[in-house]
Amino acid sequence: FFQLALPFSQNQVLLGIAAQGYAPFYELLDDSDEGETYYLTPLGTICTNWTGSPLSLSDPSGAGTTVALQADSLDSAPGVPYFGPICVSITTYDPCADVPPYPAGNIAIDNLGNTNWITPQATAFVSITDPLGNPLLIDPALPATLILPLGQTCAPLTNMPCALPAWIWDPSGGVWRYAGQSTNQAGDCDGQIGRA
Repeated sequence: FFQLALPFSQNQVLLGIAAQGYAPFYELLDDSDEGETYYLTPLGTICTNWTGSPLSLSDPSGAGTTVALQADSLDSAPGVPYFGPICVSITTYDPCADVPPYPAGNIAIDNLGNTNWITPQATAFVSITDPLGNPLLIDPALPATLILPLGQTCAPLTNMPCALPAWIWDPSGGVWRYAGQSTNQAGDCDGQIGRA
């Protein structure tokens, strides 16, 4: 149990809750918000040895999200290739059913800097770390492919476009940031991500 009180001069604060073995949770709170119960989602983590060969891993829950890494695409720091044990956590969210509880807000900043309200059809949390929990980076020149299932319980989009915007969560700002385009392929949304 915890209590958070905002000073009157601060209208909003980003609440971030993180715990080992769970997906983080973020919510933008304002000074009129009431108390709430927050639930963290346990992470299904796959640990393996990264040899630098291409690798595909899927959400252990069977929800359909897949991350495909290109050869030699992981770095321990910018420009410093990483090889060795990795742990990959993947959790697929159904934002319409709120199961598991949706971990982030709906405010997004597009590629022109405009603020938007988004209602995602599919969302996934992906974390790639070394065995000690240190985050690993995806080389921007060798982006990973992220495949997400569309329309789990959300009302399906009529005439779903072939290209959809892709967004990456920015926990420091509490917003989604435009990350390029993804492609609708037979009910899945496929896109490339240059960071994790």
